[in-house]
Amino acid sequence: MRASKKALKKAEIKQKRRDRIIFERTLIKILPKMNINKGFIKNIFYVQSDAQYLAFKENSFDHVTMAFGLRNTANIEKALESIYRILKTGGSVQILEFSKAEKLIEKPYKVFLNNFVPFLGKYVAKDEKSYKYLAESIQMHPSQKELITLMESSKFEKCKYNNLSFGVVSIHNGYKIYMVTDKINELIDIT
Repeated sequence: MRASKKALKKAEIKQKRRDRIIFERTLIKILPKMNINKGFIKNIFYVQSDAQYLAFKENSFDHVTMAFGLRNTANIEKALESIYRILKTGGSVQILEFSKAEKLIEKPYKVFLNNFVPFLGKYVAKDEKSYKYLAESIQMHPSQKELITLMESSKFEKCKYNNLSFGVVSIHNGYKIYMVTDKINELIDIT
């Protein structure tokens, strides 16, 4: 779902201030009230935008951080390309996401994920379906190395990842490094 023209205009104005911007729909509803109540509302702006078509100008941000969101996009490659587009040259991305558990805990983790997580969802959160989806989406998400390959195919460079909790989650990093040859290729139309 694309943002309205009014939302885009607000986003453009606000991004000029180099402030923090939060995209996730649920957080957009909850955080303003929490932040207002605690006095943290300064320099934080809430914008809902499709990760595949981020509603910002090219080369707008120094850094993009995404936590547990890439796994839920319809097309990971398009989301990565959109992030790359809005990053400035020298900019970076950090993606915190569920990943493939290391061999040491792989089997017990799968049992936990496929059985205990949906059970908790059913009896604690009263929402078994969402927790089954969570388990399925984690298992369908690319491995750490596969995500590195996707990032590199989206033009990110110096990509690496760090596993946390034996690979249950990982942080992926990449950079938009502008090459002189890229600019030359843009300027010269070789057909």
